[in-house]
Amino acid sequence: MRAVIYTANAPLTDIIDQHKVLSQYAEQHTMKIVRSFSDTDIWNKPAKSISGLISLVKSAEERVMELVLVHDMALFGTSISHMLNLVQVLSKHKVGVYFYKQCISTHGETGHETMKVLSYLAEAETQKCSIRIRAGMRQAEANGVRLGRPSLINASTETCVVELRARGMSISNIARTVGVGVGTTYRILREAEALECA
Repeated sequence: MRAVIYTANAPLTDIIDQHKVLSQYAEQHTMKIVRSFSDTDIWNKPAKSISGLISLVKSAEERVMELVLVHDMALFGTSISHMLNLVQVLSKHKVGVYFYKQCISTHGETGHETMKVLSYLAEAETQKCSIRIRAGMRQAEANGVRLGRPSLINASTETCVVELRARGMSISNIARTVGVGVGTTYRILREAEALECA
């Protein structure tokens, strides 16, 4: 079986050690290593600029290998969803991934089931992130924090809008002069009329 090795730097294990372990694994399982890819500092880069992974995917498109050997699942991509996306792209090109530390393979008969589990993990990560964000927003509102962009409207802005309209200036010119939107200008004028009527 033709395989490639992918390594990335990590705090507890360096690229050379990872490569050595994966090479030994490949030798024990009669795999032929055709290429090696590596990245450094993947956590401080956007997913689209990780050159080793980009080259790996291009090699998969060229049908260079059948299996990618990775030392640790945490080193393959920038997040669970990124890792899952990479595994799915490789799978489309009939390339499996073997995570050495976790003893997980997406190749062979169990590969499809593994993909399902990884997909559920990515979905769970997204849901947990969303739940934490909403909980934080509710907590902030409970503490009196106003959410959203800060309003540019204050008493002097409202007064200026009303005075300019009284002078006969058009709504769009008022909005441009004061620095607010046309809809905001209409709202200020409606609120001013409502106060006069009350």
